[in-house]
Amino acid sequence: MASWSHSDLSQIANAPACGRGMADFHRAFGCVGPDGVSAVFYTGRDDGHIHELRLDGGTWVHSDLWTRAGIADSAPQADASPAACVTPDQQVSIAYAVALNHPFE
Repeated sequence: MASWSHSDLSQIANAPACGRGMADFHRAFGCVGPDGVSAVFYTGRDDGHIHELRLDGGTWVHSDLWTRAGIADSAPQADASPAACVTPDQQVSIAYAVALNHPFE
């Protein structure tokens, strides 16, 4: 039987830390995609982008999905943990929420 082990995937993949503060509720979300590859999605602590850690050939690789999708740095940051699902056409879909700050008088 295989034993459990502990690894800091962000450090292994040279990726940013998860969550955006000490009192936040940002959590990583893992899944296995339709290609059978393990992936972890999370909100970056300092940039508010959605990040992916993907197991590629036995190595964890980081990808900033915000950059890959062409989202401008001026766009609202993600304000919660992402959720993921595999659509009927076998695509991984990521959903996340943003906080829109509205001025009050």
